[in-house]
Amino acid sequence: MILPKNGSVVIVDDMYKEALPLIQVLSQNAVPVYYFDGKKNMPSEPLKNIRLLFLDMRYADGVANTKDTISTLMSIIECIVHKDNGPYIILVWSKHDGEDLEVFKEAVKNDDGIIVKPLTILNLEKKECFETVHNVNEKVQEFLEALDEIAVTNETVASKLEQSTLRDLKSYARESNKILKKDGLNIILNKIKIELDTLGCFNLFFLWENIVNDASAGIINSISGNFQIEENWNDNINSILYKMAEANAGAPNLIDQKGELINELVVKNVLYSFNDILPDEIGNILNGSMYNVENIIIKQEKTLSQIKEGGLLHHLEKDNNKYAYFQDGQLKKQFKSIYDLFNKEHDDKDSCVNLGKIHIDRIAFINSKLLLQTVLSDSIQPGNVYLHDGKLERIELVLNEIIDTKKYNLNDEKLKEIYTKCKFLELEVSPSCDFAQSKWKVNRILPGVAVPFEEGEYLKNQGEYFYTSPVVNVNDKNYYMLFNIKLFYSVDFNYLKAIKPVFMLRSILQIEIKNRLSQHFLRAGIVNLNL
Repeated sequence: MILPKNGSVVIVDDMYKEALPLIQVLSQNAVPVYYFDGKKNMPSEPLKNIRLLFLDMRYADGVANTKDTISTLMSIIECIVHKDNGPYIILVWSKHDGEDLEVFKEAVKNDDGIIVKPLTILNLEKKECFETVHNVNEKVQEFLEALDEIAVTNETVASKLEQSTLRDLKSYARESNKILKKDGLNIILNKIKIELDTLGCFNLFFLWENIVNDASAGIINSISGNFQIEENWNDNINSILYKMAEANAGAPNLIDQKGELINELVVKNVLYSFNDILPDEIGNILNGSMYNVENIIIKQEKTLSQIKEGGLLHHLEKDNNKYAYFQDGQLKKQFKSIYDLFNKEHDDKDSCVNLGKIHIDRIAFINSKLLLQTVLSDSIQPGNVYLHDGKLERIELVLNEIIDTKKYNLNDEKLKEIYTKCKFLELEVSPSCDFAQSKWKVNRILPGVAVPFEEGEYLKNQGEYFYTSPVVNVNDKNYYMLFNIKLFYSVDFNYLKAIKPVFMLRSILQIEIKNRLSQHFLRAGIVNLNL
């Protein structure tokens, strides 16, 4: 069983005594939790990183019926779960969940106030973990028994004290309490394991967040471990942290016009340095540890996307490099390429276009996360990408030999239509060492074009003089980034100061493109005589 250990577990229960065993079980497994009572003790603002939400369905007072219960729970979820939270699950932690559970599930599904819906709602019954114990107040019991004897022999007392009243008083002498069963903690742990094991791939996210958490701690421990804990510890480590910032940004980029350090930039670039170390630290953890992944099953699925429309289930598959469109499991159409879904006319085109768009949007989004960095430094850096509107002449220059006009028989009008949909790009490709050591004299630029996915069909598949990226998402549109290596040039520093980059290429993609650039420069020209 994998549990999130990064503070992403929330427990909501108005009875702290009943929530305590759950807190204990999670704490014993190194899982920190937030506890709220669903009333006065609530977060000051919604939380963004919840993965598990244990939710009591009933409260000791103030909630009398199913409608009020559901309304209260909806308000609690809205108060706790931020709109940007991401995937999470609800585990109903209650002893009264029976018939209300299905009503609650349906309410969560249809409530527009809950912007981020849980992936699923699981059941964790309190009654399996607790038992009722009756405690008798002996002094009150003795008094009531004596009163009973007097009532039998004394008619005056008997007339004033009805037997039903006496029975009620006797029942009050017996106090009922809910206590945890002897093996209650194990029961809770096993129940959690059984429920979470049904989640499959969601457990992978738990594992990843735990690894990143451990890796972050490892970076802090390894850097700080070089400095002895003493009175001057802060001053000593401050020196190395500044050097890390300087190495990342370059010393001139950390000072203002008055020659004073910009503290915000120093701190930011130290964190950028930590981020550069993080992949290696994660790699060390992955290579050095074995994790129990038996409950994480990742299958090779043919299905790329699916939607429900008109009472039918539509889905798109890819098999043997062909795309197939299905309705309720029945094959309807096959396509040689992904572009045929969008361009070929047929009866089911609308559904195919929707399925194709869902698939391409997902691929482009993930590629952007892998290859692009959208949170940018304030300085001009290698890897920055600058986007320009218009500039049709430069777009045409970049794409001139890269669009396959002969294969698709494209005329000038069609070419102009394609060029108009594209965006002109400039990629800063100076060596990183020149930037870090402030030795660069100019900005080296590799020109390119952002080609909309729909027009990607017309691009040549490969060539020594150009590089085409995987499809990525830029400003909510899907593009291929195409760079023409033959057109490499340099510009004065002032040129880029007036332009704001739209994103930065991650290091791995920068290296790939610079490698292609260097191969182009190193081509050997052989002088020889023909026969």
